[in-house]
Amino acid sequence: MGSSIKYETDLTFIEFDILSETGKMKINELDLYISKLYQKETMEIIQSSYIKIKNNPSIYIDTTNFVITNPYTDGMISLITALNESNNEFKHTNFKEAIKKLEHIKYYYVESIYLYSKFLFEENEDSSIFDKYFDLGIKVSKQYNFWFLNFKLEKIKNDSLVYNEDVIYDKFVNIERNTFDLFIEQYISERKKAMDKNS
Repeated sequence: MGSSIKYETDLTFIEFDILSETGKMKINELDLYISKLYQKETMEIIQSSYIKIKNNPSIYIDTTNFVITNPYTDGMISLITALNESNNEFKHTNFKEAIKKLEHIKYYYVESIYLYSKFLFEENEDSSIFDKYFDLGIKVSKQYNFWFLNFKLEKIKNDSLVYNEDVIYDKFVNIERNTFDLFIEQYISERKKAMDKNS
């Protein structure tokens, strides 16, 4: 007689990030995921909280109990604090700290530059500061092949831009589209196998 208890596999941080970027994330699912994390799962708590505030910048994330375990968590805390902050002077400071601390984690380095550039543009801050970070974001997004972030940066100046996946794939250097499609299929297959194994 088989067990009637089913194991429910949680989404991972990266899956929540993808869902957030595609507008398909359900905040209650992320909240439930965060509530299940153990206090020792510092990095997961911090990066999941980042997804939460990135998805809804009007909420407040209390970072006082977050534990810095490495430069990545330190940078993510600075980024969360920048998004939390209402004082523009402190917002600038925290964005700059996040960018500096996340430089070794290329995706979040570029994303922190994007978020800072977006803030500078929306607040009509000094155009020379905006140009400096916007140009840096464009440069590094191309350098690291982060074309979706490149699109988001370009959209800051041109809100009429429409995301076109085929155009994005055409920009990848030395990588064919079918390589990505194969990777995605493999990931879905492995994820399904893991879920079936645990059910």
